[in-house]
Amino acid sequence: MPIGKAIKGSETLIFKEDGTLAEKGEEGELCLRGDCLAMGYFGDRERTENSFTQNPIFQELPDRIYHTGDLVKELPDGNLEYISRKDFQIKLKGYRIEPGEIEVAAASVPGVCEAAAIYEERKGRIVLFYSGEKQESSTVMKELEVRLPQYMVPGKCCYLEALPHNRNGKIDRKALKEIL
Repeated sequence: MPIGKAIKGSETLIFKEDGTLAEKGEEGELCLRGDCLAMGYFGDRERTENSFTQNPIFQELPDRIYHTGDLVKELPDGNLEYISRKDFQIKLKGYRIEPGEIEVAAASVPGVCEAAAIYEERKGRIVLFYSGEKQESSTVMKELEVRLPQYMVPGKCCYLEALPHNRNGKIDRKALKEIL
């Protein structure tokens, strides 16, 4: 989804995972620099230090950049295309949702062993995949409606005998997105 270009007095930088600048068409984290930057997060020094850093391209002069956590790529016309969040955070109906909160709530449902919340962009909904004792998704959904605020309740629940894991033993979210 195209999200536009930088506003006057600001500049966008896209950094790949290795810390180098992305070329047009390459995916990376969107960082902002310029007059538009805030001083940081009010009352949250740790988050400020993690999100507002020295621009690695201009080390010789003070030049702060803001790490948005959004993964984007630059299109041929200079517009940016939003891909996803770097940290799995979901933006839905004006709310910032941490999937981990949904997953913790789901894991507290009797019989659920493991859970992963994935955002299904094309349908604009959260899908919860869960494993453990086989039970109807409507049962899990009813339990989540009690444990979570309404805006965090998944739009769909899917039971799997086992959730896929990568080589590091973490839930393989890319594999789950392919199931959608």
